[in-house]
Amino acid sequence: MEERDLEHVLACSPDLHILALSGPSRVQISSDSLRCLLLWSSMTDELAVVDAPRLQRLILYAAESGRTMKVQIGYAPELTVLGYLETATHVLVIGNTIITSIGGESGGQDNPLNSIFWRVIAAIECVESCLKKLVLDEFRGGDNELGFLKLVFGRAQVLQKAVVVLPDAGNSAMMAKEDCPLVVLAHAEPGDHVWSYNRASDLSLSDPFLGNAMQ
Repeated sequence: MEERDLEHVLACSPDLHILALSGPSRVQISSDSLRCLLLWSSMTDELAVVDAPRLQRLILYAAESGRTMKVQIGYAPELTVLGYLETATHVLVIGNTIITSIGGESGGQDNPLNSIFWRVIAAIECVESCLKKLVLDEFRGGDNELGFLKLVFGRAQVLQKAVVVLPDAGNSAMMAKEDCPLVVLAHAEPGDHVWSYNRASDLSLSDPFLGNAMQ
């Protein structure tokens, strides 16, 4: 599907609520009706949510290895679910704020640049005033990951729950935030990471990424 074909589909579908696609190199979304967008394994380089006043869920799944995708959020006031985001793959742009990776981690080794970065980063309004639930999958406890967790716990004023999923039963010592239940799982239970179109597009589920045991 070409970019112009997608634009035509959106313009001619005033009652479209859910859209799943493996998109062209550039995807631009403008829709008054769309509530859920699923971008499956694809070669998309740029996704721009330009004007989507009813969009609640934006899910990016299995981007092609080695590619970088720019995800730009323009006007989407009802967006509450956004994932999966990977620092090595996605550059997230929300308004005038750009969130990207600096160096990243490789082979589980800590990158000191990222550890410092989380301590000096400026205020992020959506983290401080909107973030209610945080899930970190494959958490290994490196300085970069711990720095990010400390940032969230120190600044997220309305955070209600944090779930940390470890890759194995190793060291499970974690810090906690007052009045925020912290759930630490040694590994996901069988079926907790089952991915399906039905689950991803079911807007009655508050969290489409996790199974019942991890809600």
